[in-house]
Amino acid sequence: MLNLVHLQTFQAVLETGSLSAAGKRLGYTTSAVSQQVAALERGLGVRLFERGPRSLRPTHAAERVGLVAGSLLTRVDDFEAEVRSLARGDRGRLRLGAFPTVGAQLVPRALARRAVSTRS
Repeated sequence: MLNLVHLQTFQAVLETGSLSAAGKRLGYTTSAVSQQVAALERGLGVRLFERGPRSLRPTHAAERVGLVAGSLLTRVDDFEAEVRSLARGDRGRLRLGAFPTVGAQLVPRALARRAVSTRS
């Protein structure tokens, strides 16, 4: 199973062009970034970067993985935002049971007040 932290770290390396810059962006050491990228490479069974003494070049596989990872990470961010919205009560389904007299008189006023207070 893919580790999302590994994918995020990989994306940062692709975007910054270096392990150390990715580490600075994410708050990790260069060694930790290197280990996460290596773990992702092992998990995927493909080399993602050609490493030189002072260089790091993405392979063709890295470019392809980067496209998919970017889309996947965006979807995960959207998912997290939606779940947070549900937890706050901003989204979801409201089920209400009431007697007809209450439903006709009090519920509409209460819902209108709730709608006004959430907009403020």
